[in-house]
Amino acid sequence: MKVEPVEEEEKIEEAKKELEKEFKKEDPDAESEVEVIESVDISFYREINGEVKEVQPKKGKKVEISLQKTEKIKEALSGEEAEQEASVEEELKIVHLSEEHPTEILPVKEEGENLLFQRSISVPSLSEEGVEKEES
Repeated sequence: MKVEPVEEEEKIEEAKKELEKEFKKEDPDAESEVEVIESVDISFYREINGEVKEVQPKKGKKVEISLQKTEKIKEALSGEEAEQEASVEEELKIVHLSEEHPTEILPVKEEGENLLFQRSISVPSLSEEGVEKEES
């Protein structure tokens, strides 16, 4: 697995728009303030016949990812606790932007110094023939 920062402003704006749309669906009358704290591209690789290739998980496979909290995320979460005491509702979410699949908003679970999220692949993927991502 490789994790690289995403700096393209259009991708970050796309994530914000998806979150705002989801928020409005849940509560059409509420005001929303969406902030993108971190933006990363996660890729999966596997050695096939001596060559390292990017692969996608196959249909029906569950992908679980654990990322260590960055300083920016830690700061946002510590500020979130103070704001929640002041009755401001905030929530950390993952926006999964994919070139092959529809955009998804995934819940995040905090576990110590890590953020955990998962998704099941329910549509055909672009996996290499005969290649399967090993489950963690």
